[in-house]
Amino acid sequence: LAGYKRLEFPRLLKTDKRFTGMKTYEYLLRRSLLADLKETLAPFNTSIRDICFGAYVFMLSILCNSEDLVVGSVTNNRPQKQDGDKVLGCFLNTVPVRIIIPKQLNWARYIDIIKAKMLVIKKYERISLFEIARMINEKNQGANPIFDTLFNFVDFHIYFEAGPENGRYQHQEAKGMN
Repeated sequence: LAGYKRLEFPRLLKTDKRFTGMKTYEYLLRRSLLADLKETLAPFNTSIRDICFGAYVFMLSILCNSEDLVVGSVTNNRPQKQDGDKVLGCFLNTVPVRIIIPKQLNWARYIDIIKAKMLVIKKYERISLFEIARMINEKNQGANPIFDTLFNFVDFHIYFEAGPENGRYQHQEAKGMN
């Protein structure tokens, strides 16, 4: 994170009341799209989460006109043991991720950069944001001192595996989607 800068959002996003405050956007992907994505990603040996994160960062790069970005990434700190995904509780942390997008880049190289960065971040995902801020000598401890936006990829696969007969979930395809 040495030498990082906060994102500079376009002036309109800072001043127009329609764009201020926290907003959440949720998208339920149809199962066939997920299967298609997995098939497409197989040669790249990467995850859907990493591809979605990469797309998010690339979109922010265009929006902010910057190749050097720091965003938060919500990580899952579930116990690393058999059936750890079935333990109830909140095991989340948000860590800053700095991505520098080189010029003259093809998609395969960009995917490699994202995949490599997410592997590096793994070793820091159990360190609290407060502790990371202290480690890089950020003085503003009253608010998030490092990033302005975060990415959270949620995959509740356990609900889909349990099946609707258990009353654990309801899933509807979005109308108009193939």
